[in-house]
Amino acid sequence: MRAALAHTMAVDAWPAGLVAVRASNEKGRTYASGVIELGMPDKVRADSQIRIGSNTKSFTAALVMQLVGEGAISLDADVETYLPGVVRHPQVSGHDITVRQLLQHTSGLPDMDGGISDHLLEGCRLWAGAHLL
Repeated sequence: MRAALAHTMAVDAWPAGLVAVRASNEKGRTYASGVIELGMPDKVRADSQIRIGSNTKSFTAALVMQLVGEGAISLDADVETYLPGVVRHPQVSGHDITVRQLLQHTSGLPDMDGGISDHLLEGCRLWAGAHLL
């Protein structure tokens, strides 16, 4: 596993990598390699926190699909149902976009780099990871 992690990091030019492996009948093992921040000497440890970037898309999609399977979310419901007031843009609202469209990246959301991030989470509660488990 260590060799596979080192190879992947070299090929994809990752600064750090964490891998957790657990067989159903064994205690889990965690492997870490790389540095916490490029140009700095601090090494990544098994208990380090690192940014996962675009990997959040597949993680979020898997979580949403689990909730769909449990009947807690409908793919055809509009975003406003679950995130009221979050999508605020002159061209589109949360009523115009379904959960399915978000997961398929077909919502038609315009480029929202123009300051939307400044107020995107206003009034939303931020949750620590421990609260989500």
